[in-house]
Amino acid sequence: MIPPRTQLPKSWRGLKNYTFNLPILVPNDPLTCSRNVKDILEYLDVEAPGGSQAGSGNVVPFELKFIRTALVNESKYWIWSFKADNGLDCYVAVQETQEESMLAFDETFGLTPEQWIVMDYYDHEGEEEWKNEE
Repeated sequence: MIPPRTQLPKSWRGLKNYTFNLPILVPNDPLTCSRNVKDILEYLDVEAPGGSQAGSGNVVPFELKFIRTALVNESKYWIWSFKADNGLDCYVAVQETQEESMLAFDETFGLTPEQWIVMDYYDHEGEEEWKNEE
């Protein structure tokens, strides 16, 4: 379990001060994800800087590196790292609930995969938006 959003900082920067011990899924394997690599790459091709359909002047082949799985409350996560067109470190994740499977990506913001997953989880829960200051 993770703390309620009200017990976490208002800023994503503040998450850097937290350690989250998220349980892994068994098996801890990207092949158990409901979205395959092709689906993820198609999503990034449209959404991420460097994607051929993202309006970027510099198209790059995204090289996904699987990091881990995680269980956050009732949500299952699979997370990969990759570099955007400007060399920016990014994460892409699949969040699977009982109702749906969602893709999300963003820069890492210097967060660990676990911190980023918690940030993403509350983004999808419709909670207060993360602020950019300490």
